[in-house]
Amino acid sequence: MEIYALKGYKVKVTDKTRNNGFESDKENVRKHLQKGKVYTIDKTNVSSGFTDVFLQEFPNIEFNSVNFEGVNAQSEKLNKQHKDYNRIKIRFGFTKKN
Repeated sequence: MEIYALKGYKVKVTDKTRNNGFESDKENVRKHLQKGKVYTIDKTNVSSGFTDVFLQEFPNIEFNSVNFEGVNAQSEKLNKQHKDYNRIKIRFGFTKKN
């Protein structure tokens, strides 16, 4: 999935992604999500080592981005609108500060 996903981006859990992450991540998937069902991103919090995902369907539950596959594409232009985009890209040398 796109870690800089904006509100409204669509994701799903697949056979390939449902067993990714820590045991607590896998448990969250087993407990709350259905394989193949499409969910809607409320927000993501991107850090250097992981990305927390909050779904509109479960606004108070934190999921791991590694448990999802993106359903729709999001352009780089839209990625740049994400609150964490510049902080992460600049801090880790992926882009120059404008």
